Amino acid sequence: MNDPQWEETLHAMTFVAQQLLKLPLGEFLERASRAQSIGPILDPTLWMGATNKLEAIQEVASALHAAQVRINKLRPADIQEVRHEG
Repeated sequence: MNDPQWEETLHAMTFVAQQLLKLPLGEFLERASRAQSIGPILDPTLWMGATNKLEAIQEVASALHAAQVRINKLRPADIQEVRHEG
């Protein structure tokens, strides 16, 4: 990796971290969980067709939420640097 690639990657990671910190992923996962719980009752046919897609979405959201939690555990000064760079 050369210097321009490193710098481009750093800026891209900073941008992604900034955007990730803005997402209400905990609430999103709670709502998805409620949908999984009530979906089979409200519309079993629709739920059977959509459950695989919803599970995949939940897996992505869960992975992003874990990253969000880790980023938020950085020292406040580190988070400030991430939020102001880019």
